[in-house]
Amino acid sequence: MKIERIHLKFCKPLLNVKNTTCTMSVYGELSRYPLYINRYVRIVKYWCKIIESDNIIVNKLYSILLDDMTRGKCNWASSVKQLLCNAGFTHVWDNPRSINLKHFPVAYENAIIVGCCLCQQVLFFAHIDFSKMILIFPQI
Repeated sequence: MKIERIHLKFCKPLLNVKNTTCTMSVYGELSRYPLYINRYVRIVKYWCKIIESDNIIVNKLYSILLDDMTRGKCNWASSVKQLLCNAGFTHVWDNPRSINLKHFPVAYENAIIVGCCLCQQVLFFAHIDFSKMILIFPQI
């Protein structure tokens, strides 16, 4: 996304590093993470508010979204389901009233940050050919 690039164009000169520097290294040094994580967390918080709502109109509209989703239509609810399932929270989507929804967004945020960092590390190490590296150990 364009906003992510703008964010990085601000962060990298701040650290005085090259534009080719690993993005996750920059985020880690500044104790930051990609901006999309904030957006995902806000979406999940809003979904939690809808689930807990006593408003008849909100509940009816949400049930219409769920009905459309079961018919194969892509909508906001299907996107929320995908966000939750991708982060390993399928059980929350299936039974949202089984957990404390007031505290769930924090757990979701932590899980998605850890997942993002692990994914970037796997991608970083996938490009390294360890068979060509020579390890030198000091004499004991």
